[in-house]
Amino acid sequence: MSQMISPRLFKLLELLLDRKEPVPVDAIAKNLGISRRTVFRELENVDELITRYRLELSSVPGRGIRLICGDEDRQKLAAALREEHSLKPGNRQERLLCLLLELLSNDGILQKLFYYADFLGVSEATVSSDLDALEPVLGEYGLTLIRKPGQGVYVLGGEADIRSAMTAALLREKPDIGSYAHAYGYPPRETEHAVRELCGRLKPHLDWMTEASLEMLGVFLMVTVERIQKGRSGETGIQDVPQSGGDTGSGTAFQVQLAETLTEGIRRRFALELGPEEKNSLVLRIQSCRAKLHTPLSAGDAAEELNALTFKMIDAFDPSLAPILKTDEQLTEGLSRHLLPAITRIEHHVKLPDPFQGQLDSQYPDLFENCGRAIAVLENHLGRPVPEGEVAFVAIHFYAALLKIGEKNIRKRTLRAGIVCVAGIGSSYMMLSQIRKRFRGELDLEVCAWNDNAAWDSLDFLISTISLEIQKPVVHVHTLLTPEDYRKIREAINSYAFEEKTAALGEKRFSLPERIGTAVALLEKTRTLLSRFGVYPVNPSIPFEEMVRFAADTFGRGTEGADRIFRDLMAREALYTQVIEELGIVLLHSRSAGAGEPVFALIIPKTGGGNGGRFLDPYFRGAAATVLMLLPQDGPPEITQIMGALSGALVDTPVFLDAVRRGNGPLTRNIMEAELSDVLARYCGEKLKG
Repeated sequence: MSQMISPRLFKLLELLLDRKEPVPVDAIAKNLGISRRTVFRELENVDELITRYRLELSSVPGRGIRLICGDEDRQKLAAALREEHSLKPGNRQERLLCLLLELLSNDGILQKLFYYADFLGVSEATVSSDLDALEPVLGEYGLTLIRKPGQGVYVLGGEADIRSAMTAALLREKPDIGSYAHAYGYPPRETEHAVRELCGRLKPHLDWMTEASLEMLGVFLMVTVERIQKGRSGETGIQDVPQSGGDTGSGTAFQVQLAETLTEGIRRRFALELGPEEKNSLVLRIQSCRAKLHTPLSAGDAAEELNALTFKMIDAFDPSLAPILKTDEQLTEGLSRHLLPAITRIEHHVKLPDPFQGQLDSQYPDLFENCGRAIAVLENHLGRPVPEGEVAFVAIHFYAALLKIGEKNIRKRTLRAGIVCVAGIGSSYMMLSQIRKRFRGELDLEVCAWNDNAAWDSLDFLISTISLEIQKPVVHVHTLLTPEDYRKIREAINSYAFEEKTAALGEKRFSLPERIGTAVALLEKTRTLLSRFGVYPVNPSIPFEEMVRFAADTFGRGTEGADRIFRDLMAREALYTQVIEELGIVLLHSRSAGAGEPVFALIIPKTGGGNGGRFLDPYFRGAAATVLMLLPQDGPPEITQIMGALSGALVDTPVFLDAVRRGNGPLTRNIMEAELSDVLARYCGEKLKG
């Protein structure tokens, strides 16, 4: 059998199988307690049985209806019906799913509780309790459960909402055996098989999707086909999907083209035509799909808005780590790309199952607490709550970024610092209060006497208004703390709260596999990156915008390329400042079509003139150097990993940050080579070995 049949249809077929002569329609209706019209409506669902068991359904005028078939086929059908009718859900979750599918499949037809009780093999009281559990689930999709005492129940709602609810229900309870038809009786087995076959043929067009998204799209197609075959192809309520012109690989043009490809496949395989609204609904489903690595979907005009939203979420996730996380191109670009389909899913009630099934929440509560703050930013942007299932997908991006920090042995910890002030105990505690407020959660503070050597032993460093001749790091500050004093304390935190990487860099052997071309291209890009490295002195009084123009003119591909780099860098600055006061540098970084090759370079203020080796414009906040990192728009994805290693080393390796701030070109290049050789060896050894 291809699907669970209703108890009513089962009894109707039993009547016809028991008698070889025609059975009057009135007799069937009286026996089943239904109307003549309902008898004919039930018989609409036997087409598959007729094909499978070589039956013929005949209407004899004045006498009734009969099944014409051989004795052997009649016995096979009777046995199959008995087997099908004996299939009952194995647990409450399966029962709720089967009840939900049956409710939605009835298309607003009023059915008594006995109907569902008999169908599921439970009592009417159990069905009533199950309906209570399903009512809020239906409400999530804009559907209403209507109960008429003594008459029955039915579901009221639009066709698009019904399809969404059926798709989500099946995805939520994906069977271990892999077949929804076999496990739950829906959709019809032939429909499920044909859709999976269609998706298999179109794999080159769908291979960019994650497995969960591909399954979601396949199930949606199954439901859509089944509903159209039942004549439920009415209005979906989705009438307008913005389309961008020009290149079919950008904007919504890609998903429109893919929807057309799928529509043509459905037309050929099922002889069904999808109307304009149904095509638009399919476009939205494609827009909702998550990508494995790089998505072919583009945000178009909404890209800047998504980037701004991404940076706000990173700020909310962990303000103390935000300056570091914002330098992680994989996080910023990956999260921004993820938000495009995520927002579509949230706005159109498209749900994907949580791949971690709540395990991230229970195993990493701190991660989810931080992620909750980032999600609050998204909810404020959308003006609606974000489903729990979507939180896990966002958490994955932050988790991956934190793991990268962990891989570099960067472990931020709360430091213990002592305050030494000879101006008096009142001044000491005033300093303690001010510093604690500024660096809440990062420092445990205590007031110490200027000669309390025993107390100093347990401290990471001291904050003092006087010089101390001790073997302990000391940050010298004023009694009335200045912005420069706070900057010094921040530098101390960044130096001591992150443990240095101690693993020696060693030469690693690796073999070259078939993808040697990719490795060679990456190595060539890295060689170019090193060859173009340089230190560029500029006037220490240079304004920020002029400094960006200098960088763009120096590394742009002609005038047009320089203008493009300038616009991209200034656009990023408008989203969030690239002046990282905590590190004492400016980190100008962007992916730009104006850059022909990857760039890592230093722009430093010329020494002399009493500038103390720092930019003088207040906008720079005392930065001692500008690090310029540019990625070409069409560069290989692996180059992002290379640049990420360099930006991470600014925090991971204090000697690297110190060399950058002092504009020490030879030392900076030596550390670059060590970092890049480590990354390239790991890449070739792990990704390309045969």
